[in-house]
Amino acid sequence: MSAYTIGASPAVFRSCPVHSHESWELVINTQGSGTAEINGKKYAFQPGTLMCIPPRLRHNKYAEEGFYDLYIHTQQFPLSRSRRMDPTEPVLVSDDAEKTFESLFSLLLRLHYKGDSSASMFIFRAVMQLLEERLSSAGRDSVTEDIKNRLIASFTNPEINLTAMIADSGYSADYIRRKFRAETGMTPGEYLTGLRITFARELLERRGSLKLSVNDVSLMCGFYDVRYFSRVFRKITGCAPSRYVGNGEVNKK
Repeated sequence: MSAYTIGASPAVFRSCPVHSHESWELVINTQGSGTAEINGKKYAFQPGTLMCIPPRLRHNKYAEEGFYDLYIHTQQFPLSRSRRMDPTEPVLVSDDAEKTFESLFSLLLRLHYKGDSSASMFIFRAVMQLLEERLSSAGRDSVTEDIKNRLIASFTNPEINLTAMIADSGYSADYIRRKFRAETGMTPGEYLTGLRITFARELLERRGSLKLSVNDVSLMCGFYDVRYFSRVFRKITGCAPSRYVGNGEVNKK
């Protein structure tokens, strides 16, 4: 059984009928403002509202000017067995200014329907990881969380400017590095590299079926320079990307 299914509204709707699912439904609203009724209670939504609806709760939604959303159905939900989670109520999360959740949902949808199961599973796990961090981040440093979210949303962009991102926080680079290391055990640059190399490993494991060259993988993971990518990949994994098979194995041919 697949870990998830993903879809999108086929059109802009004003309403949807009452329904329920046997799995969690994660719905990110991307257009329109209105009201959702979930298990008899009403909740307002707007662009950027992420509603996490527990299994078997009847729900519907309505927007006078229409709405559009992206959704994931999954049995895997962060903290679902926690005593803090009420199975009779949804969990509401607001997307950030960079639209991190919307970007990840959109990327997951594209990869899923392209048939790229390895890359799409990586993005699905990134969604779950980000959601878990958001749900359990009470008391954490908000600046660190913001930078992590922005890195997760844009690590595939070769032109990401980490220096500018840190400067945008309004704090000194040294302060951010100290706080980030205290929270994650690594610097922002190391965190970014880790995201990229993890994604590269996912792609390289399916390089044959996807017909990707090492140069293709390099660019898809945020590296313009394939030689630099190869050096970084070898330093972290212990082998060249051209020989990487997966699960720590090396192609000896």
